Amino acid sequence: MSIVQRGQVRGLMIGALVGVVLGAGVPLLLSPIAAAQTVPTGALQAADAEFVSMVETASSAVVSITISAPSEPRSANPFCDDPIFRQFFGDECLAPGTGFPTVETVGAGTGFFVSSDGVILTNYHLVNVPGATYTVMLNDGRQFTAEVLRTDPAQDVAVLNIEASGVPFLALGDSDSIQIGQMAVAIGNAFGQFSNTVSRGIVSGIGRSVVASARGGGAEELSEVIQTDAAINPGNSGGPLINSAGQVIGINTATIIGAQSIGFAIPINAAKTDIDLFLD
Repeated sequence: MSIVQRGQVRGLMIGALVGVVLGAGVPLLLSPIAAAQTVPTGALQAADAEFVSMVETASSAVVSITISAPSEPRSANPFCDDPIFRQFFGDECLAPGTGFPTVETVGAGTGFFVSSDGVILTNYHLVNVPGATYTVMLNDGRQFTAEVLRTDPAQDVAVLNIEASGVPFLALGDSDSIQIGQMAVAIGNAFGQFSNTVSRGIVSGIGRSVVASARGGGAEELSEVIQTDAAINPGNSGGPLINSAGQVIGINTATIIGAQSIGFAIPINAAKTDIDLFLD
């Protein structure tokens, strides 16, 4: 059983720099046999156009979720954070736990619409933050405060809702019928900064059991999950894993620490009972 890390951004710092390493270009030499087997340009363009169209449609239903929670109240006097100042002017500082509370962004993740009236599916571990407020940003830039309708810790599933109508939504596929080797596409709010990041891969395994890190330092077991090599970065938690038809087959949830191209998603069939209660 493998130890994996949630695909959620915690302690998010807005505007943080992300280091990018660029690989050197390597010339590709085709042998006569390889050249003869090259797919015609027109066929490639048609296949790309079909894939791009599918991703564009699916991305319109994917949302970014920002988690804000109250922090320890601070004194109105900014110098009271300085221990030397408090030593000489402690009377001017407020007692710990009093003063002006602040709200901080403590994490970010992803979700996706499953109905036109604002029902959103995401991960439970993403919204398991006491006293938090969840802000949903749509693909068109609009922002809404979300209400948590239902949580299912055992399946790591949560259902949210925003006051909106006519929003694009994703069709749900059948995760029981997926096969190893079929195409899989992950869409998510990578690192809490790059919304609607798309990565493409395949279904690498099915029916996996892994142990995932939980909030507060604990761990929990996820069973019967889908393994994929489509990149699931921090911030991708709660985003959709879709098939070539644009149907959701899984909910992205975790990745193995230090590994390359090993991510996991909750099978969508495991979430259907949770969302059927809120769908017309």
